[in-house]
Amino acid sequence: MRNILIATTLPVVLATLPATAVGLDLFRPVTSQTSQWSCTVDSLGQDGGALGLSETEMVGIATNCTLSNPVQIRDMDAVLYDAQCRGETAPRRTMIMPSLAGVYIIQNNFVTEWQRCLPG
Repeated sequence: MRNILIATTLPVVLATLPATAVGLDLFRPVTSQTSQWSCTVDSLGQDGGALGLSETEMVGIATNCTLSNPVQIRDMDAVLYDAQCRGETAPRRTMIMPSLAGVYIIQNNFVTEWQRCLPG
């Protein structure tokens, strides 16, 4: 288990998850067909594969973003980042906060929930 300081990193939700061999915690989107998604490291970032999140990186489907400039949101269990995604010229403001199933990824006019991949 990783010890993560809320003031400068992801919310407590990541501190309770075991790190994978690639240093990312694995998730899958919360959809009506989540059973179709793989939660393996070798599927990371692929269509139907795992999504990854660490203190400095966010891996979605066919996209990889570097997370920087973390700011703890006052009175919330959330952190705001600048997410510089591959192929984009300007960073996106991205807030990450825990949900009951995993984490919410919140950007301007967009929110999604990633469900924790359970070990085994």
